[in-house]
Amino acid sequence: MSISFRLLGPLRVERDGRPVVLPTGQIQQLLEILLFNAGQVVDVATIRDLLWDGDAPAGYRKLVQVRVSQLRGIFATAPVTITGSRLGYQLDVPPRSLDLQEFRDLVARAKGQEASAAEVLLRQALDLWRGPALAELAGAFRGVRPATVLMEEYLSAVESHAQAALTADQTTDLADRLLGVLAQHPLRERLRALVMLVLHRSGRQGDALSVFDEGRRLLATELGLDPGAELRAAHDAIVHSTPAAAPSSRTGRVADYVPAQLPADVRGFAGRDGELTRLTAILDADERESTAATIVALSGTAGVGKTALAVHWAHQVADRFPDGQLYINLRGFGPAGKVMEPAEAIRNFLDALGVTPQRMPAEFDAQTALYRSLLSGKRVLVLLDNARDAAQVRPLLPGSPDSMVVITSRTTLSGLVATEGAVSLTVGVLTAPAARELLGRRLGHERIAAEPAAVDEIVSRCAGLSLALAIVAARAATRVTFPLAAIADDLRSAGGGLSHLDGDDPATDIRAVFSWSYQVLDSPAKRLFRLLGLHPGPDFTIAAVAALAGLSRNDVRPVLAELTQANLVTEHLPGRFALHDLLRNYARELADHEDSVADQRLAIERMLDYYLLSAEAADRLLFPIDGDPAPYENVHNVMVEEFAGTGSVLAWFTSEYALLLVAVELAVAVGFDMHTSRLAQALNNNFQLAGQVHDHVAVQRAALAAAIRLGDTAGQAYAYSSLGRASARLERYEEGLEYMQRAMALFVELDNEVGIERTELSVTHLYAMQGDYARAMVHSRRALALSQASGHLIAEARALNNLGWSLAHLGDTEEALRHCERAQTLAEQFGGVIDRGTTTHSIGYIRHKLGRHHEAILDFRRALQLFEQLGDEEYVIEFLVDLGEAQRAVSDVDSARRSWQRALAIADRIEHPYADPIRARLSELAEVAPRTS
Repeated sequence: MSISFRLLGPLRVERDGRPVVLPTGQIQQLLEILLFNAGQVVDVATIRDLLWDGDAPAGYRKLVQVRVSQLRGIFATAPVTITGSRLGYQLDVPPRSLDLQEFRDLVARAKGQEASAAEVLLRQALDLWRGPALAELAGAFRGVRPATVLMEEYLSAVESHAQAALTADQTTDLADRLLGVLAQHPLRERLRALVMLVLHRSGRQGDALSVFDEGRRLLATELGLDPGAELRAAHDAIVHSTPAAAPSSRTGRVADYVPAQLPADVRGFAGRDGELTRLTAILDADERESTAATIVALSGTAGVGKTALAVHWAHQVADRFPDGQLYINLRGFGPAGKVMEPAEAIRNFLDALGVTPQRMPAEFDAQTALYRSLLSGKRVLVLLDNARDAAQVRPLLPGSPDSMVVITSRTTLSGLVATEGAVSLTVGVLTAPAARELLGRRLGHERIAAEPAAVDEIVSRCAGLSLALAIVAARAATRVTFPLAAIADDLRSAGGGLSHLDGDDPATDIRAVFSWSYQVLDSPAKRLFRLLGLHPGPDFTIAAVAALAGLSRNDVRPVLAELTQANLVTEHLPGRFALHDLLRNYARELADHEDSVADQRLAIERMLDYYLLSAEAADRLLFPIDGDPAPYENVHNVMVEEFAGTGSVLAWFTSEYALLLVAVELAVAVGFDMHTSRLAQALNNNFQLAGQVHDHVAVQRAALAAAIRLGDTAGQAYAYSSLGRASARLERYEEGLEYMQRAMALFVELDNEVGIERTELSVTHLYAMQGDYARAMVHSRRALALSQASGHLIAEARALNNLGWSLAHLGDTEEALRHCERAQTLAEQFGGVIDRGTTTHSIGYIRHKLGRHHEAILDFRRALQLFEQLGDEEYVIEFLVDLGEAQRAVSDVDSARRSWQRALAIADRIEHPYADPIRARLSELAEVAPRTS
């Protein structure tokens, strides 16, 4: 009989090539302790400290004896010996059966070898690692955590391997692997120096220097230190030498995620031949000789056509950027001065580049570094539209020379020209021939030729402003029987029209064109247009517009259609509408002039009522709660969304996600604190499903501030509880527990049974996420007692399920199953789809541990089906992995392989940490013959 132990990563034991199922909890932890010290006696005090971290029960010695006895039973027929003495316990395993011993042996053999031989041995040693080891051991061994000891051995081997590879000139494909390790240990100077040298050897000198700059900044900010001698020496060697191999970085290779974010090309685009030629010439020069990212700043007055020019040119050259095109509207001169923060733009770009919420760094500097790393060596066109100033743009600039950035702004961005070497292009008004060509393409050349004098008048009055010409063309296009002379007369009678476009701010001049479009509207359309200036954007639906106007959806549709036909509103997606920024500003000015402050606030309140009431209805359907507070009172009788089921709820949350965030911001800005607080509560569970932890934190902080202003103690408690959940998802467990304790204190003060129960359940999850199932069980029992006393059956179901899950991980599977079966019964009667899915999965997990694998397979399939409805891919991965384990346990190897292949496809796509363990499972299956019938 053969046996093998894999400690360098998640613990895994195999007997005769087949996995040994180990009880979770302290059994596995004790085995890890003994394996870590294989061949040596481990005293009982050390075992105590590692298992209980200073919080051991009085009878811990007896518990250690019981756990040792259980281990001996598991390995009774294996060539493994566990001996006990008055000093402690010692585990002896067969030679070459423990990967840690093999790793250490390979590292030792590499010492003193020639570089090429050492590189091979060290590579073999590093390949044994499958992930972090011993991370779940809470205590310390001789003052240092075992995981820390092993990680230091691993990092030393990584550095030794890199040094050997450099000496042997065998650095192919090494750079990316080292960068991944450095990202986890950014303050390790020797590792950073070796990464720089490997990048340099690979011809990536710019990336190597960027790694040095990042290290210098981190050392200064985190430790208050300058780079050490080894790091400085690597920097000097790179600066004063030429790489041994310098392959071209312009390979045109396509990334796994290739963004294509350019807006649609502009219909009827005309003129700008000089600007288009200049942009292409800059691109050609960039490809020949650039050593830094090429930056072009297109500046010009509002409405002159900067965006149209940039988008049109970008479409012409898109094929020269095979790694994609990124676009974002920075709202530098948007409505109400709401400028996009660089952090929001970076997160949008990281989303477009395929970075999942799980991989998204928490801090802005780390997000910026990741963004630049992802663009390094790639040919990407970055279009930054409507920028406010240089400070807003700088964090969005790539760090390598391969990408190109085009920026549009009303300002010259002279700071970028001076410090970043940006090329400045001023976009002037259209020439008269170009303006005539634009009108001809939109209205037809025959119509233009028929009234040359009127066309000349229109072109003159529009003064070459593209937006003004577009609005005039839209009016003429929808009134084909109107003579163009009539339109020219309207412009002439507007009191000077656009005659002052040479000024710094064209807003007052373009009002003539806007007012001309506005004045021909019917009264209901005029009112709606004014009210749309109050909507925060970026777009809106008929339902939101109906609430804003205080109309039914049927009544608002024809009014909105009139605005769309007048080209004042654009239906950019089916059922979704938007205003141009200048039009929104103009609408807001009209509202300020014609509508009272009270009427404006009432319209905003109706719109916020729609978002709040709809979000609460959606959340109750998705995640029902006993004794949930009554819905926000619909005093204005707005039409609330009606949801047919889980699918419609999820679709609504997805489509309205950005608007719900903006609604919270608007509620804060106008002082509707109750909307802020309650809308944050309604979005709490959706943030968790969507994986958007950064938005979760921002919204809940706003809710907390609003609740404090209101003096709403319950609102403060709910916000603290939600912040605790978000902190736990960021693995800031101490911070999360502190928030939850604040919430608990307030709920106890209020005698709020629902809040106390929900917070106890949240604390349970926090401890379970850390693998501390003993503490999780304590809080599960508290939640269970509270829910049973209050008669809250949904809370009881969740407490029972959490308790069963903790007991299962602590080895008490029979009692765990009883609790989870009771939880499932309650969830089927009173819970939502999440409750039904989690309880069913828990039962499957326990049945699998009990050896009832066929039943477990059915449970896992049903839980999987429920969570696939939710689109929660993290849970889907977990359920597929468990399903595969149960299928393998009944020797259905083919089905297990299919389950894990599905899980791996999802995990790879969202870059989930489960990917490597799943890949390892599939590798193991490759050696197992499929089941034969």
